[in-house]
Amino acid sequence: MDNVAWQKEKTEYLIDTFSRSKENKYENYIVNALYQRIGLPDLRPVAKAFVRSKNEVYHETSLYFPQVNISVKVLSEETPAEIKDETELSLEIFDCLSPDETRPDFEEYEFEADLGFAELTEKIDTLALIIKKAWNNIPSNRKTWEHAESAEEYYVSRDMVNSSDPVIFDNVEEACNILFNSQFEDKFTGFKYLKIDGNNEYSHTVWRPSIAVPEEETGNYITTFEGDEIKETLPIYEAKPKTEKDKLPRITFIKVTDPETKKEGYRFAGVYQWFSEYDAVVNRVNIYKRTKTSFPILEK
Repeated sequence: MDNVAWQKEKTEYLIDTFSRSKENKYENYIVNALYQRIGLPDLRPVAKAFVRSKNEVYHETSLYFPQVNISVKVLSEETPAEIKDETELSLEIFDCLSPDETRPDFEEYEFEADLGFAELTEKIDTLALIIKKAWNNIPSNRKTWEHAESAEEYYVSRDMVNSSDPVIFDNVEEACNILFNSQFEDKFTGFKYLKIDGNNEYSHTVWRPSIAVPEEETGNYITTFEGDEIKETLPIYEAKPKTEKDKLPRITFIKVTDPETKKEGYRFAGVYQWFSEYDAVVNRVNIYKRTKTSFPILEK
């Protein structure tokens, strides 16, 4: 993408970002005024983002700056709605797949409802200075706002797919066609068998588990992330009787929503292997654990 096209895309992004709060005039004024006061063209704002607050609770913010990890919340008389368990689970999965060791500590700043003009102006000016100072203290590699590559562009010169790759595929068929030189045209649910490494026999399964919060032990569900071992293996439970093909390695894609861009799609989560089986109250349950966080891309 040339610079003119990228600048146009960037402008359209900002217009869309700041139009998300247009129904709340007070909030809309604050977020627009704040961004103009900051005056950093490579600082990317995200409107209505879901972020993790200091007390480890996810909630929606008015404006968020991911590069400096600063959140701005304009309070109103309405109590913010709690995030549903499924949304929080998706965010936890996304965080687990996208570890960022260079991210600064999270900071959150609030604007009370109905501040007077003088007090509001002073608070906006003060926060703009805080954010500019935070910007000056972050590594240079975080001070970039680049055009987001498509999945095909991202992998054109790579030979491995990794669970930490910042790529969300529109669907699993697209992922397979880009990564494994498949020719899938129709959408599929659940899983497909693949022949890889020149084998005539099916050697792997492409798995698209539909992850849910476990209210009872039916369907596919994933554990909550407590402890390093669980974060590493990300166990997935599948409620169905085991067959021999269930023991094939599963190249797994999990549906997520990017908390910053709001893009929905599928992330490569790793290669899963059947681990064990146990009798649950409702059904027989298979346990799969992640054994690899990367997989070779097949040459076209």
